[in-house]
Amino acid sequence: MKKLVQVVVTCLASVVFTLGLYHGALTKDTEGLKTSPAKKAGEALPIDTKAKMSSAHSQFQLEMTCAECHPIKCDALSSATAFYLNNFTTLKKDEVWKRIVAFLPGRERFVLATSYCNKPTSTTIDFVLDPVEKVSYAVSEKGTQKLEQIKENPVVSMVHYEGWTVAQGGEKQWKSVQIEGRAEVIPSSDPRFEAYLDTYQLVRLSKERAKKRMDIVKVTIDKVMLFDSTLLKSGGSLYQMWERG
Repeated sequence: MKKLVQVVVTCLASVVFTLGLYHGALTKDTEGLKTSPAKKAGEALPIDTKAKMSSAHSQFQLEMTCAECHPIKCDALSSATAFYLNNFTTLKKDEVWKRIVAFLPGRERFVLATSYCNKPTSTTIDFVLDPVEKVSYAVSEKGTQKLEQIKENPVVSMVHYEGWTVAQGGEKQWKSVQIEGRAEVIPSSDPRFEAYLDTYQLVRLSKERAKKRMDIVKVTIDKVMLFDSTLLKSGGSLYQMWERG
């Protein structure tokens, strides 16, 4: 019996000792990852779009992105934009909207993306923002492809962009708004048509001609991604998001 007890005690001691060594090695590795993830074989660890930088993250240039060091796991719903939103200063919702309004002071040229039966179409079109209702208005020739697609699928995406180009030169700064929303085609027979037409402020056509020739596109804005390269210098995120609700 004594021999049996000695064997059991010896085995338990061996197990405890082994677990202690394993735990020590695991703790050491974990601490190493926390303090310097890039030290493992000289490579940074894989991350996903929810990753946040620790206080021990190595220094990097502001112009760098995570993808320059880390293997990144993304999917169809997340994006590299999330890294900026998660790791740099984001503005309050009202401040983001003020910047959007300042960037879209009048009739601004957008690229509008519509889709039907899994086939996308992109067209240029001028929109006017209503900053109070947070909707945008445009006029378009009756019967155009984008209008027919909107009638079948109201979900749209639109982009307005300004900034440095190779041809124009100047200071290397960029600004854009990427808008997601729900579009509605409003014909001249709709009682809202004339009031919306006043908001749009026609230039080439009279109201009488527009009523015969045009439909109005009203986009209810659900989400805006504001991009402003100047924000990075102050430690802010290049991307600032506004969402309805």
